[in-house]
Amino acid sequence: MGNIFEHDAVPTWSGFVYQGRIAVYLAVKKLLKLKQSGSMDEIQHYSIEMEKCEDIAILLKKQSKEEYISIHQVKNYEHTAISKYREAAVQLMLEAGYYKEHGQGSPKAYLHVAKPLRTVNRSTSASIVFDGWASSVLDLFVDLGKWYSDLSSNNNVDEVFSNIESCDFEKILGINRSQLQGIIKSLTDSCKKKKQDNAEKYLGELIEFCKDELCVPRLVRDIELYEYSSGVAYCSGPDIYNKVFECVKEYKDASGLNNEQLEYLTNAIFCFVSDTILERHRLLQDKKPAPCSIPLEEFAKILDGSVEKFETKR
Repeated sequence: MGNIFEHDAVPTWSGFVYQGRIAVYLAVKKLLKLKQSGSMDEIQHYSIEMEKCEDIAILLKKQSKEEYISIHQVKNYEHTAISKYREAAVQLMLEAGYYKEHGQGSPKAYLHVAKPLRTVNRSTSASIVFDGWASSVLDLFVDLGKWYSDLSSNNNVDEVFSNIESCDFEKILGINRSQLQGIIKSLTDSCKKKKQDNAEKYLGELIEFCKDELCVPRLVRDIELYEYSSGVAYCSGPDIYNKVFECVKEYKDASGLNNEQLEYLTNAIFCFVSDTILERHRLLQDKKPAPCSIPLEEFAKILDGSVEKFETKR
């Protein structure tokens, strides 16, 4: 079965630099964690996936089993209203449930933003807003079943038509895919034309799509805004560079490198990720196979081996 969340992100990756920096940050943070826990022998099992289903994901593969450890939506928006991030948040919830349903792990789900978010009511936390969006998706799935039952038994038909016509499916579900849009359009058109048999047919298709493709019943509520430090759940592009530099510095602790050398290593990793993604885009545009994951070992090779290259260039 294909993953409905998988897509070609080439035309949508407007935050190329920002997302690349977040990917580097997550990779180096994972390396640092492995090093500090004395688990560097596990490094060959990890990889960073980009531009596939989510913007970024961390995968663990042992033997033939591959699991998602965490999935990350990255949004470099100017918007500070949390409502502007609903689609990204709902997709995280649905995709985390999808992986659980298909035995691909129970990933933590994070939303990365460049600016502090505000809610309508300052006393309302982001987690409460996320939970409300999750409830809307689950409530809609229940309503779909009730509407289908009513149409099948010829009960409250006009009321069902009215409810379907006024429902903002795409806003609630947060998934912008042509197959889903086609079903919703056929359903709403059938209701407007009072064609009960057709409405019942497309309503059934929408229920099956929500259950089988989106895995709505398995939706995961507890997504989080990613915190870069205690209570700070946002990070701008320039700031993420500084955070990566500090991680590199900590990773190379006791190596005797100066700040100029540490900056070189930091820039080397950023360039590596940028070049990797650009090459992936080129392959996709040429309609050739394009890998979407980078082994964590590749990041370690840069941190452990690029100092000599730096010294050679001096």
